[in-house]
Amino acid sequence: MPQIHLLCKKGARLKETVQKSGIWDSGNWVVTAEEAQRLIGGTLYLHETKGERSYFGGRITGFRPVVTDDKIKERTIFTFEFLQHARNVAWRPGSGVRHSQLILLD
Repeated sequence: MPQIHLLCKKGARLKETVQKSGIWDSGNWVVTAEEAQRLIGGTLYLHETKGERSYFGGRITGFRPVVTDDKIKERTIFTFEFLQHARNVAWRPGSGVRHSQLILLD
């Protein structure tokens, strides 16, 4: 099952799309459209640090591109449905670490 672990300190850029809906947006991540497409249906995990277990996350239901003023301008916002079992999950070791994120597509 595809998954992505992201460093998202203090819930930065994390918001519920409609109050009490359980559907959330999280962004702005350096993820290609191809990677994001492959992550749909997989799980998103948000961490304060790589050494701490996830504090939030869920099943990815969609994504959209966003252009920012950051050094890497083209980024991705993920839409996901909160899942309780996406909490308290360890950052997985892997070779896909880049830009404070870990993408596992297998």
